[in-house]
Amino acid sequence: MTILFDKITDVAGADEYTPLVFWAPDLRENDSLDGMVTPKRHYVHAVDGAFTTPDLDVGPCMVQIGMMQYAFTVPQSSAPVRLWPLVDAGMPQPPVGSPGFIRNGGGVAIAKAVTAAQYATLTVDPATLYVIVEEETP
Repeated sequence: MTILFDKITDVAGADEYTPLVFWAPDLRENDSLDGMVTPKRHYVHAVDGAFTTPDLDVGPCMVQIGMMQYAFTVPQSSAPVRLWPLVDAGMPQPPVGSPGFIRNGGGVAIAKAVTAAQYATLTVDPATLYVIVEEETP
């Protein structure tokens, strides 16, 4: 069982009071292997934008915030865990070859493949993720 927490605000930084709704996407066996988890919805209300869930069963979970629903996995943890990294990890990857194929966890504007020789001559941009590739042979 794991407790989730986080703080939710609107784009202007004002506290949100929208209830968060958690549920298992399907009927499943619980993490203790001694019972079942039902898809019954559990409401959690933020106070001054901050919320904490009760202990949630480890495994697949859904959360609804406003009108949007997100799938994620509740990890096993004895310490409370922030919700956002779990929701972010559960986001689908963009299709291969489309812009944004690499999910940006923050701070990266672009990814660029360069050879070691090219990298050595660059003025490094801190917002660029450089991937060193082998030199092409003629």
